[in-house]
Amino acid sequence: MFVADCDGLIVEADDAGVGDRDAEDLARISQQTKCIGAANQRKILLRQSLTPDGRNSPMQTECSTTLFEFAPVEDRKVVADFGGGTMTSNAGALLLGGADKAVRLVERAASCFIDRRNPGLIEHSVATLVGQRIFGLALGYEDLNDHDALRHDPLFAVLAGKLKARRADCAPVAGKSTLNRLERSKEEPSLYHKIGCDGAAIERLLVDLFL
Repeated sequence: MFVADCDGLIVEADDAGVGDRDAEDLARISQQTKCIGAANQRKILLRQSLTPDGRNSPMQTECSTTLFEFAPVEDRKVVADFGGGTMTSNAGALLLGGADKAVRLVERAASCFIDRRNPGLIEHSVATLVGQRIFGLALGYEDLNDHDALRHDPLFAVLAGKLKARRADCAPVAGKSTLNRLERSKEEPSLYHKIGCDGAAIERLLVDLFL
């Protein structure tokens, strides 16, 4: 909006940050004038609006339809595309999964734990639990409570290599309670914490990986 006197002298102006050249390139300007005030002290309000100029339209967005393929899981393809369906906001973890396959971090970290659970009753392996926690931390999910929702995220199922739980009352990956028992594991397993950890093996692994 511009405020000017009747002689055309601009008193105040607000161009909303659009330069003269930009306005010429991107839009046409239309004006409506109105005189206000006393006869000897009138001011003119010029109301301006911008309309697109077809001669100089902005560049159109180009959408890629290329599919990004990753390693298959249980004979199913894993691809990244923009077609919708079941969605995840953690798709970047597929790259973390690829890096893990190169250095075998999850596999080697899981070997530092001793699992004394009944094999016939195990739904989530130690490797699944360790991988879920590592990937969760890498994605910024520090709180174990986050995993009550993340266990239903299809991306975490893909990273675990397990798209469907064996039991109907379970998700493909673990919730907060199961992960909590892993994190509270000690070198000697107990009645409620049957997964033990080898502290010395974990220290050696960190040295091998990062030093």
